[in-house]
Amino acid sequence: MKEEKYSIQEIWEMFGGMPVGPRTHRVSDEIRKILVKTFRRTPKKIVDWANDKLIFITSCEDHYAFALLKATSWGGRKGFVFISDYLLDLTEEEQILAVAHEVAHMKLRHKSPIFNDLTQKETERQEKEANELAEKWLSQKCG
Repeated sequence: MKEEKYSIQEIWEMFGGMPVGPRTHRVSDEIRKILVKTFRRTPKKIVDWANDKLIFITSCEDHYAFALLKATSWGGRKGFVFISDYLLDLTEEEQILAVAHEVAHMKLRHKSPIFNDLTQKETERQEKEANELAEKWLSQKCG
């Protein structure tokens, strides 16, 4: 079964750098292009969820990307996804997988190994789950 998807222009407008109240994604045009490429390959319901529940922000020097689930929501949002400009050094496929992976962490409500006291085993389990979900989204037929 084919999943419905958004046009490139619709995604570009959703994840733009312009303030729109609590729906603000503060990203550079280069990162915005990666978000468009990623969300063109994910099911529409995931794009809607990410646009409604997450805030995308650049840049962070420590990691390619990481996600942070908020304890309380801000303007209906549940968390932030920080994306480093280092992501631009990766191949296009690696960029897309990295973004989808971080969105998967948020969808799965994973705890952050940066801010939570997770064991190595818990961290590895979460990474595996996020990889599997991201790969599932990216492999679905859309159109």
